[in-house]
Amino acid sequence: MRRAILALALAISWLAVAFTVHTLATSQNNLWSPTTGTVSGLQLTTNYNNALDSLNQCNNGSSAPTNQPPPPGPGTPSLGNCWLDTSVAGAANYKRYDGTSWLTLGTFDTTNHIWQSAVGGGAPTLASAATTDLCSVPGYIVQVTGTATITSFGTTCAVGQMKVVDFINAASITNGPNIQIPGASSGTATSGDRALAIYFGGNVWALMAYYSINAKNCAPGTPTNLFAVTAGLVTHC
Repeated sequence: MRRAILALALAISWLAVAFTVHTLATSQNNLWSPTTGTVSGLQLTTNYNNALDSLNQCNNGSSAPTNQPPPPGPGTPSLGNCWLDTSVAGAANYKRYDGTSWLTLGTFDTTNHIWQSAVGGGAPTLASAATTDLCSVPGYIVQVTGTATITSFGTTCAVGQMKVVDFINAASITNGPNIQIPGASSGTATSGDRALAIYFGGNVWALMAYYSINAKNCAPGTPTNLFAVTAGLVTHC
């Protein structure tokens, strides 16, 4: 009988440990302490420690956190709130609240230990001008409108940042010190053309690839105007 009781006690202890480990995997404790009534010093410290633990873990959990202090809560997220979404096995999606929705900024691959940044996020429009500042608008894809002649894509991007330029109208692009075009060919884009532009700093951009919507003859390896190439993805022909 004593052995049976001991075995039962050990089993309960293991279950308690397992339950504790499981609950610690999520940290979405209340981010506030009561402002009315009597709270002991120990309870106050515990409340603060729990709140700090959740902040430290970016409100880690499989569902959106509802632990915000009033106002606007409790329960209502506010602009800038952090959430590490673990609802998908092997991944942790890093999210921020924009005032309406939870936006995914990237993903931790917890199996292969890789950070995967979110690419994309809208396709804003930008009017063409001599300086068409691609980083004056958010988004990986920028739809350039108008027919102005472009001599620069601006200087507000980070070095190494890439943008996909979607030409809505027939804007002209000038090859030069600020925009390096394969084949050193200035020209006019056709509506529907797309280019991959990379910023190298110092107001220097390079078009690394260009997609022409037009069907024109272009023998591979024959230098020609980039804006008069066979339809498809090209770098220089």
